[in-house]
Amino acid sequence: MRPPPAYRYHTIILHPTEPVLLAVHDGDRWSLPAFDLAEPSFRTVRPLIRQVRDTLGAEVAVLRCVRNEYAPASRSVARVYVAENLDAGWRPPRGAEWVDPSDLDRRTAVEPWQAEAVDGWTRDGDHPSRVPWARPGWFHDACAWTRNELDRLGYRLAGPVEQLRSWTVSTVMTAATDRGTVYFKASPPIFAHEPVLTQALAEQFPGHTPRVLAVDAERHWMLMADFGATTLGDLEDEGAWREALRALARI
Repeated sequence: MRPPPAYRYHTIILHPTEPVLLAVHDGDRWSLPAFDLAEPSFRTVRPLIRQVRDTLGAEVAVLRCVRNEYAPASRSVARVYVAENLDAGWRPPRGAEWVDPSDLDRRTAVEPWQAEAVDGWTRDGDHPSRVPWARPGWFHDACAWTRNELDRLGYRLAGPVEQLRSWTVSTVMTAATDRGTVYFKASPPIFAHEPVLTQALAEQFPGHTPRVLAVDAERHWMLMADFGATTLGDLEDEGAWREALRALARI
């Protein structure tokens, strides 16, 4: 049996207020911060966020995956993410510093494609077609809305709001509360109907769809209560599968 691929996460961490990014010293050269993570899906970003926190002591929000390339010869996957540093007061640890993107070539990045990825983001980072959650500042606004809605509903946060998954089709955040886990989801304009439709289905078929706690129809945001840890794929009970199909047919 062949071993699973190795996943290497290279991270473009942007300064919250200045046009610079984080570089780390790698032997006699400088490079983007990089981490080895056993995460098959490029959409799942929470492991990367926690690794940055544990390794560098920085709180970041992932904006976008700009490279996801498989190398068959080495059975490795190289990924490059753009992330926003959320703490203006954070200082890089020893062996890391903020640098001007144009300095990466002079500092000889470990791989030329790292400098190319940075150059591509610098040129195209604010493209008008970019989804809102790929723009700096969005995470702060989404967290503020989530906290305000939970407070309005009488929920108390028991931990931070964390990004779970993110890609062009949607982004999902999660938070622990005194009344269970909640999930925030944002959709792009092409799926603008999803929050309102999900809310309508929850009202008509309670117990069969996630319970929607709040909706911002204009921004295509919704906040949902946890729907349980067990999925249908976890079950071998034929009766459960039959009942699920009957419920889907009724809906």
